[in-house]
Parts: sequence; structure tokens; C-alpha cells
Amino acid sequence: MDQDPAGLNGRLADQFPEDYLDNRLPWPEPRVSTWPVVANFRAGTRLTAKTGNLGIIRLLDPEGRSWLMVARPGGKGVCFVRANQRFIQPIP
Repeated sequence: MDQDPAGLNGRLADQFPEDYLDNRLPWPEPRVSTWPVVANFRAGTRLTAKTGNLGIIRLLDPEGRSWLMVARPGGKGVCFVRANQRFIQPIP
């Protein structure tokens, strides 16, 4: 949905656990907007939502913004994109 020519940014903290499904591993502070951009999705790209170590699929940052965990292109793990209808739209 995001029509920005630069695309929709996917972010991931350097400290994010590689095995994000292991509930013994802590996740970094959810200040996602400050995390580095690790992926870019062009408008029309189908994203696949992922769940984390506690079944979490969405994070709320300290400002109350929602972030959705999605698969990164090429099977390179996960990243977070803004979970806002201006940027993404569910596909039934």
C-alpha cells in the first residue's frame, strides 16, 4: 500500500535474537523506529507475517505505534514494518 517511491522500510535491532522463537532469549527495547533499516519493500510486495517467541506478531513501541514482524526477502530472517493501514493491507 505504501506509495512512497523509496518503499516501505523493514527494521531490525542489531541485538534481536537470531532464534527469535526461543522464549528464553530477550528481545531488545521496542523502539523500532530507531532500529536500522535492513530491508525495503516496494508497493505491491506481499509480506508474510511471522510470530515471535511468545506468539507475538505485533509490537507496540513506546509512542504507541504498531509494528508487524514479517519475513525478510530471500529467507534472511525477519524484520518489522509499520502496522498501519496507510502502509500495509491484509490479504484474505
